[in-house]
Amino acid sequence: MSRIAGEKLQKYLLDNQGKTDEILRRYALLDTVLSSAESDETQLQTVRKTVSARPDLCEFSRLHAEYGGNNECRFMKPIFANRRTELLRILSKLRFVSTSQDLSFERALALMLAERGRHSEWITLKSGTSAV
Repeated sequence: MSRIAGEKLQKYLLDNQGKTDEILRRYALLDTVLSSAESDETQLQTVRKTVSARPDLCEFSRLHAEYGGNNECRFMKPIFANRRTELLRILSKLRFVSTSQDLSFERALALMLAERGRHSEWITLKSGTSAV
């Protein structure tokens, strides 16, 4: 699964190299504009023009920043989604022990395994009960 996610990451990086390069070119241009002797108003107009000329790059930048750069983990969810049963079966066989006093992962895993038969998007807790 890691190999498949790595391959998807490499494809994503290759497919989006042009956008990344254009963002870097525009960023360098912004630095040049802001370092120039032009008036603040002229600089601001140039910056606005540079940014607004390619709104697709702004959206790409937001998504890229949200999902991280060179990290294949963001591509693992669709791969694991098809193997949910296998993953939960493996997790139920393993014994996880916290190395600190923080037991939140153990409790979250126990809840997830206890609710693994559910197919709803949300888990509803009864009033006065805790998750685990």
